[in-house]
Amino acid sequence: MEQMLDYKGFRGTVETSEEDGCMFGRVAGIDDLVSYEGTTMTELRQSFEEAVEHYLETCGALGQPAEASRRRAAAPGEGKV
Repeated sequence: MEQMLDYKGFRGTVETSEEDGCMFGRVAGIDDLVSYEGTTMTELRQSFEEAVEHYLETCGALGQPAEASRRRAAAPGEGKV
């Protein structure tokens, strides 16, 4: 089952690195690279939300429209975290 985070119309991946002992992800469905990390699910979610806020602020400062994640239908068994 693929886990995804949702915040303000953006979706984010959830991946783990057992080697590094951390979780990480990136905002899905946008052309820009926006990533985040944490050591717990709570930290990961907070980092994701902060990354989205920073992305929105940066787009505003540059006078560029922010892209919302292009949503797709969830696959059976797929859910948000």
